[in-house]
Amino acid sequence: AGSNDPKPSGATEPLTLTDPDGAVTRVAPWSSWTREQVRAPGGEPALVTRLDQGQLWFSAGRRRSPWRHEVHVGPAVVSTPRGRFQATAEADGGATVACLAGRTRVVAGLREPVLLGPDQSAAVSADGRTLVVMDRATNTPLADDEVIDLTDAAREQDAIEGGRREAGELAAVGAAGAAATVGAPPTEPADPPAVGADGRSAPVDGDGELGSVPPEEMDGSRRPARLGWIPEVLAVAALVAVLVAVVWVFWRDTGSEVASPDTTAPITEAPTTEAPTTTEATTTTEVPTTTTTEAPPPSATGATASGVLTGCSRAEGGVSVSVDVTHQSGPASMFTVSAALVDAEGTQFASGQADTEVIDPSGTTTVDVLVPFVGEVSGACELVGVVSG
Repeated sequence: AGSNDPKPSGATEPLTLTDPDGAVTRVAPWSSWTREQVRAPGGEPALVTRLDQGQLWFSAGRRRSPWRHEVHVGPAVVSTPRGRFQATAEADGGATVACLAGRTRVVAGLREPVLLGPDQSAAVSADGRTLVVMDRATNTPLADDEVIDLTDAAREQDAIEGGRREAGELAAVGAAGAAATVGAPPTEPADPPAVGADGRSAPVDGDGELGSVPPEEMDGSRRPARLGWIPEVLAVAALVAVLVAVVWVFWRDTGSEVASPDTTAPITEAPTTEAPTTTEATTTTEVPTTTTTEAPPPSATGATASGVLTGCSRAEGGVSVSVDVTHQSGPASMFTVSAALVDAEGTQFASGQADTEVIDPSGTTTVDVLVPFVGEVSGACELVGVVSG
């Protein structure tokens, strides 16, 4: 008799990844991809998705995130602050990027990034030296592609010009309202910029599909005005984030120091009795035997290591999290790697641990941490910590 159990879907269905900040990454079936957390010295952390084969769709989250999102496909690095895009890894090693909403930034061996609009796509060669911007509707190359400058001076100038432009728009709206109050025909303000490319991410449908931008969000009525105090608030938030990161690093280093157990065993002396001096008989007392148990080898004191999350996939019994562990300081030691699963709100709902082999100083090894979980799972993998064992 045949089994009535449903056949496993496997890799024939798209995989949807939802991050705590609301960002959604949807990977097509039979695609080859990895995801890792990258933290450059002195820079902000990044959640990097590397697409080696196939295609994926990315939609930026609506909530503020402590890290930025990047998609590496071929020689191109793609990102968007609040938009949506599709990335395809070509068979020849190149890449194709299509902007679906908002603005999409593409960097491929150029001195300055290229900014794509919602009706544009970019084709990047395998060596990263050629980038062609095309119109999505006609699939024809565009003569002028928009190149943006990401230097600090350029960002400050853009912020100043944006504040002046919005102040002018608000003044025009106020003048129109005052004219309407006294009965005079209101003056028509200058046409605002098209907000179809305002960078707002599209909502996610209940079945996980990336939906389109609602009509009520296509006009400028709901777009809040940017005020002058926003840069100061962002600066304060960045300072608080740096302080929290420093405290967390010191706490992790302190928690990883495990006291070495006492390896010396007490010396046990066998009691002896003095034999009596008599001519009748000589009595002796048997010396008791003692058993010495060898103490276990001590664990390394002061050894530290860093971990990089390199993979997250469904496995038998739960989710397998791959982590690269690199010995940073101290003697050779074993390390305990902790990983967890988090939901869309950033709350952990499952966790697991695994021990590495003994790692020599400056050595690196890969460990797979199984996070037990039964049933359907939706969320993201998170590296909790690496401590000396």
